[in-house]
Amino acid sequence: MNRVQIYIFQNRKKQFIWTDLDLKKEDYVLYGDENEKYMAIVIKTLNTNIYNSNNFKIKEKNDKKKTDEKEKKIDINKKIQKATDEEVKIYLKNRIKAKECFESILKDLNKLKLDINLVDVFINYDNSKLIIYYTAENRVDFRESVKYFAKKYKKRIEMVQISVVDETMISGGIGKCGRKLCCISFLANPLSTSIKTAKNQDLSINIENISGKCGKLMCCLNYENDVYLDIKKGLPKIGDKVKTEEGIGEVVDIDTLKKVLRLKFYDENSDIYFKKVKINENGETKILK
Repeated sequence: MNRVQIYIFQNRKKQFIWTDLDLKKEDYVLYGDENEKYMAIVIKTLNTNIYNSNNFKIKEKNDKKKTDEKEKKIDINKKIQKATDEEVKIYLKNRIKAKECFESILKDLNKLKLDINLVDVFINYDNSKLIIYYTAENRVDFRESVKYFAKKYKKRIEMVQISVVDETMISGGIGKCGRKLCCISFLANPLSTSIKTAKNQDLSINIENISGKCGKLMCCLNYENDVYLDIKKGLPKIGDKVKTEEGIGEVVDIDTLKKVLRLKFYDENSDIYFKKVKINENGETKILK
């Protein structure tokens, strides 16, 4: 049995599933149950012995046996099949229709005076439902507008309010690093990040500099957080006194990754001078020139 990660176009979700099918990356598949099927695309195939459970930590399958069995039970009511060329054509045709509807709905929103930001429009695989994704600052009454859209487009209408994070995942973009945003390239789900994570890495707490396109703190702040925490376990804190061959100095600055301290000393005349000190693996100090 193979484990693959698929991207479901309708709800914009990435999901791991088990299947007996021999699937490869970028294969189109139909995934769902008797009530509704979703067009999806394979974005990752994983070895049956190991897999990436949370984007970072690779664990043996035996260590996650209970989780694997639980996932199989979740998938048991949903079937997956490789999409035929004709089925893919139907999906692509619906996407073209959805783009046309997007422009039309934009005009309708002005006509209906709805105070929302239209993000995307999606037509499901069987062409029976029109899904309108939007963001809004305040609650909006859609009772009359849903009736209007249903009559005009001859489909069941579903209004879905999404967060700014979901909006970013739909619109895409380039991060401050110059690469495609993590949330649309390889992360299964956006990561929760706190100010404490930035402080752990001695970053300047300038919200604009450490925030992503969505306005939330960047997911990538999590990637090296554990490394910094491990290194800091063996380092003193700002203000601590450290004994060196030069004497006892006070820590005024720390380069965590290099394990280098900047210490403040006092000479015989009580004048202040500074020295850089390297901390080795044994905790011993060495004055740097």
